[in-house]
Amino acid sequence: KDGENFKEELIVKGLYRPLSTIQKVVRLIIGYLHLLTAIAWFGTIFYVHILLKPAYAAKGLPKGELILGWLGIVIMGITGTLLTISRIPAWNMFYTTRFGILLSVKIIIFLIMAVSAAVVTFVIGPRIRKQRAQISTQPKTRMTLDDLRHFDGVENRPSYFAYKGKVYDVCLSK
Repeated sequence: KDGENFKEELIVKGLYRPLSTIQKVVRLIIGYLHLLTAIAWFGTIFYVHILLKPAYAAKGLPKGELILGWLGIVIMGITGTLLTISRIPAWNMFYTTRFGILLSVKIIIFLIMAVSAAVVTFVIGPRIRKQRAQISTQPKTRMTLDDLRHFDGVENRPSYFAYKGKVYDVCLSK
């Protein structure tokens, strides 16, 4: 009886919104998609940064990984918004309840990660590509090891290597 009175009190105050069975099933499906996407997104970040090391992404991430990353960000944003709407009936719950405060922190962390991904994808990545494109495609008469590392044969760049002080062009070699 006391629990029912408390529940009714919360409904009147706007702090609780009962969901129908269909709404609960939809929320479960959305929550499951949200969780799977979070695992894939964070797992990929962990895999690239811990196992493959940042050198893997030094030349830019492959388009497939960029698409997967942005798809994850979009799905997390949409499903997270829908789950928040279903769980938070009033704005003041974001700063007056433990659940709301924790959710607020999660949203802030997600936004920081999404903004940093946008900066890397749309600002830093293009600058790196532009810088690489400006590097001459012809070997200099004197090359440093740093100059030589740009001629790796990837993305239609020439492929050179140095041996005993001489630079060799191996573009036509398999």
